[in-house]
Amino acid sequence: MLEKAQLRVKLLESAQSKSVEQAKTRYKLKFNRNSPAGYDKWFVFAQRNKCIIDDYDVLQRDIDPFYRLLSARQFRERVQVFSKSLLRIGRFKIKNGTFEGSSANSLIDIIKK
Repeated sequence: MLEKAQLRVKLLESAQSKSVEQAKTRYKLKFNRNSPAGYDKWFVFAQRNKCIIDDYDVLQRDIDPFYRLLSARQFRERVQVFSKSLLRIGRFKIKNGTFEGSSANSLIDIIKK
């Protein structure tokens, strides 16, 4: 079983984009939008640190509702407001477009602004 898992990891790693241009193309094909600002720098960091580059489907699924509800500018503004107002760490979960957890109310208030 361990050998199978190791093989799956190696296959996943070998399938990752090898250049920022390739990663941007995959991103656009997969999510139907351009890669975010700073993606080039993130790509260099990810490669240096041997991170997975192309397979963040779970993360993307969690933020997709925000992309559908807000314009790119509005989304960036909400992220900036949220990052400045986060005074403590809380736990929350976004599932099927709903928020659950200790920080859910404050997060909903920030998004509604």
